[in-house]
Amino acid sequence: MKDALKYVTLLLIYLTHLLPPTPAAAYVPQSGHILQLMAAAQGETKHLKINQRLKVFDPLADSGEIALAETVHYSFPNRFRSDINAESIQRVHVAAGQAALTVIDHRVVAETGSLFDRYKDPLLIRSRPLLEKWLLAQGIDTRITSVGRYNDTLTFIIGAQYPDESVSQVWVDKATFRPLRWLIKTDEPLVREFEIRYLQWQAIGNGWYPWKVEFYENQMLVRQIEVRLVSPENKIAPEIYDITALKQQYSGAAGPQIPEDEPRVNEVQDTIDSFKKRFK
Repeated sequence: MKDALKYVTLLLIYLTHLLPPTPAAAYVPQSGHILQLMAAAQGETKHLKINQRLKVFDPLADSGEIALAETVHYSFPNRFRSDINAESIQRVHVAAGQAALTVIDHRVVAETGSLFDRYKDPLLIRSRPLLEKWLLAQGIDTRITSVGRYNDTLTFIIGAQYPDESVSQVWVDKATFRPLRWLIKTDEPLVREFEIRYLQWQAIGNGWYPWKVEFYENQMLVRQIEVRLVSPENKIAPEIYDITALKQQYSGAAGPQIPEDEPRVNEVQDTIDSFKKRFK
């Protein structure tokens, strides 16, 4: 009897090893839980001042790129300002709550921002309800979440079933809950897919910030932000975010105009003009 029982036990062990392992279904939390942890992972810093270098890649430029110094201010959770003051372009972009304003060469050109300005959104918003509202406004289906892999990093994906990249979606680091990728599907005929990547995260004061941000159009790198200095601030003057005051300051101001039929001085001017149009 003992020999028979021993034989059956060994047979079961043998058969168990022959059977293919049953795949364990990975637990995928709902988007609300991911966003709650994502908001908490950003930290508690109230204000930031950032000095960074903006690179615009353009084949018309002599070196293949234009590099500009940019100063950025954040006052969490809903105020942002970007200043570029270069010989080729002066630009101010301010977002405060639902309002925004863009000034180029001392003229108000839009009461919105460009697609490139949107990189700030998942960095600026630090509450689950606001993040959910923001995702829905971007056309991202928060009912869908999945697990994927970005290079060697496991990620949670909100808005798509991995590896589907045919719809707008946000990728979040599974370990740190910091954003890694934001894919935007557009209706533009030339740029059907726009992507923002958040790289090289570093601890800053009581929070975290990416020291490199990359922008892709149709999977081609077109811009890059390289952070030089991040300064946590105790306070930033609220006046710098005053959109009403900026409108009054720059309303009616006229910048230098180039007639449409006037020949360009050189190819760099073409690059700058194209650059300004994309910034509106």
